[in-house]
Amino acid sequence: MTTSTKSLPTIGLEEEMFLVDGETYDCVAEMPERFEREARRTLGHHFEREMISSMVELVSSCHSGIASLCEEMQELRHKLGRVAARHGFR
Repeated sequence: MTTSTKSLPTIGLEEEMFLVDGETYDCVAEMPERFEREARRTLGHHFEREMISSMVELVSSCHSGIASLCEEMQELRHKLGRVAARHGFR
């Protein structure tokens, strides 16, 4: 006799944010290619460009609980923040 295992629900998150100048906090008019290349290299499939040229999107993996989702998003934000800082952004 075999028992059927139902798939448990999962949760994921997409978070959009503006790329801003590190000193003035003005939105960056256009995302520099060098920044985008490093962000993609660092974050892989978790990094996406948005339609607005100064926006980026962080995309989580699928998680079975909120705690692990929050932990991953915090890590992704920190990684993106470090990349942004190296290019004079926040």
